[in-house]
Amino acid sequence: MLKRIQLTLNIFSLFLILLPQVTRAQSLAALPGGRTFIGSIDYYPVVAHVAIQGKSVKGHYFYLKRGKPLDLSGTYEASTGKWKITESVSGKPTGYFEVNLTMDEILGDWSAKSDLSDPKEVTLNEVEIKAYDPSGVQALRIGGRYATTHNIMMYDGENEEGDPVEHEEEVTDDLYVRGLGSGVFAYYISVLGTNAHTGEVSGLGEMTNATTGKSSNSDCALTFDFSKAGEVSVTEVDCEDYHGARVTFDQTFTKR
Repeated sequence: MLKRIQLTLNIFSLFLILLPQVTRAQSLAALPGGRTFIGSIDYYPVVAHVAIQGKSVKGHYFYLKRGKPLDLSGTYEASTGKWKITESVSGKPTGYFEVNLTMDEILGDWSAKSDLSDPKEVTLNEVEIKAYDPSGVQALRIGGRYATTHNIMMYDGENEEGDPVEHEEEVTDDLYVRGLGSGVFAYYISVLGTNAHTGEVSGLGEMTNATTGKSSNSDCALTFDFSKAGEVSVTEVDCEDYHGARVTFDQTFTKR
């Protein structure tokens, strides 16, 4: 009898451990007729997956930095293309959208307040993904936050003799990768260099083989090498418009 009770408790404990993962996987699941968009809310990169069902809109979105899905539900007016959507977590409203859908673009506002005061700009563009599956094996293998920590020199001015005075600071550069399915992934890179030169770029990439991915941004060509477990090596071509002169995206980032 005691063994049976212990077995039941073990199974229940395992269920509790797996429950958050199951819930998350379900909330990230592809929807029938779902469409995938990538863009930004107030300059923060996001991915959204939504479906129109009659006059209803359902789906989810997530920030590339966090990767945690936020549920979406609302209404769609076919005559105007307007969506009124509520964002929620575990049923609790956390944000509100009022946006317009054109052929392949969503534009409008997001606010933390239901009256849409203090709105933040929403800009999303549709992307073609054969099978949206951010919870798939490959998506989970390459996805996550990667970072590298290094020291930079900061200029403090000049001393009485006119010589430059500098100090050293430790900084962290970040790479966020989120697999979306069918070998497609979204990325966001933020770097910091000497004298606070910064760099930032986000977009879509696609795996060209089992270990290599390439960005779809022709203005800043990036190659992602996933061949080493827990690491991503990034190389750039023609990305000068996306970062300062004393900083680069050419780095190896370690999974955190």
